[in-house]
Amino acid sequence: MHFKMPGLPKVGAILVLLMSVESCILALAGMALLVVLSIGLVALAPLPQPSPPAATLVAAAPTSTPAPTATRALPTSTPTPSPTHTPPPLPADTPTAMPTHTPTPTPSPLPSDTPTAIPTHTPTPIPTKTPAPATPTPTLSPPPYDFIVVHQRLWTNEENGGTSAAGSVTGCGYGHEIYVWVINAAGAPLNGVVIGDTYDNPKHISGEKGPGHAQYVLYMNGYRLLVVEDNNAGRPVTSEVSEVMSGNDWEIPIPWLIQGHYCATESECLARRADPNGVGSNGLCWGHYSFEIVFQRTW
Repeated sequence: MHFKMPGLPKVGAILVLLMSVESCILALAGMALLVVLSIGLVALAPLPQPSPPAATLVAAAPTSTPAPTATRALPTSTPTPSPTHTPPPLPADTPTAMPTHTPTPTPSPLPSDTPTAIPTHTPTPIPTKTPAPATPTPTLSPPPYDFIVVHQRLWTNEENGGTSAAGSVTGCGYGHEIYVWVINAAGAPLNGVVIGDTYDNPKHISGEKGPGHAQYVLYMNGYRLLVVEDNNAGRPVTSEVSEVMSGNDWEIPIPWLIQGHYCATESECLARRADPNGVGSNGLCWGHYSFEIVFQRTW
């Protein structure tokens, strides 16, 4: 019995349509799954083996085909196969090159410290000194005199008993002698030697006033003394003659007067000494001078 409901054909059509869409979606999903499984099975399938004889298929009994229902054909959705996921290739593990070990060069051996040979000291031969020809010993000439004057001077005014100030006489002494000494070559007093003068005045002998000593007295006169005889020689002797020793101002060398503190300068000596020409003032010590002299025998 059929009941007709208002609008039922339209609802049924919609339901049929929805069921067809669902069937298509399920079919598509199944097909996609089959594709995936097929790809996997193909990849895993073993090599083909000989097939057994095909079995005889039993014909299936025909089934009743329901009457076709008027349906609105839906467009078939052809599934787009999903792209196969190909994993990117992993980067090749390129091994890092280890630094090549460069061996340290073997140091060159140091040169052996060969000791330097110390040169042998070869003494230089001392040249033989050729002796110089013997110098002939000179023949000594005998001294020019047997007796020479080794010392002679005027006593100072003070030594002679006078006074002086600033080198100038202020008071005269009273001495007026010549003191004579005679010595041998070794400097020892020598007696027995006769003393004379160039005027052949009276003579004196050394030793008469003490060892090697003789003495003359001056009286406004002067002497140039020398040795005239040596009682020890046994022969005539020669002698050097002394400078003049006098009591007269003008016969005494001016340097001696200055050294004797009788006058300080040459001009003073000339102005104050006695002079036979009447030039001086006779302000020195005319007639009151003393001297000393030493004769030495040369052998």
